[in-house]
Amino acid sequence: MRQVWRVGYAGRIAGVLGTVVFAGLMVAFAAIGVQMAVSGDAFIGVLSLIGVCPLIGAAGVRCWLLGVRPNITLTEDSVVVRNPYKTYQVSLVEISMVSGGYHGLCITSTDGRQIVAWAVQRSNIARWLGRRTRADGVTERLLIAATAARHKSDMTETP
Repeated sequence: MRQVWRVGYAGRIAGVLGTVVFAGLMVAFAAIGVQMAVSGDAFIGVLSLIGVCPLIGAAGVRCWLLGVRPNITLTEDSVVVRNPYKTYQVSLVEISMVSGGYHGLCITSTDGRQIVAWAVQRSNIARWLGRRTRADGVTERLLIAATAARHKSDMTETP
């Protein structure tokens, strides 16, 4: 029953391309820095290697984290939300509400904790026009799984 929802194809392609572009820029600036350091302008060469290359590398890592890493995984008994910087796990029995929005899918637990899953978003335009999106399908699937898990839990607890 394991099901995974990732960032859409366009977002993943943009994330991979951004990572590749920034990696290429980092290599180019590193080569320029080494060339400058060897040819006699050591200050600019070292500045390129120590100052610019890490910033470009960080931008490439950020492209990867935002475009490729996020996903939502539905397992037998829980939902695992993997955002760019942190991973959350919520038991299906604890899910009280799921709603899609511009920033992602908001999963609310029975204790009031809210987790926003970045991987699946519902655009404002779709909401305004009343259009069904992928976020609506994921929301329904998670709510159905949570309801079934609560029902199964109630059945096992009742003697």
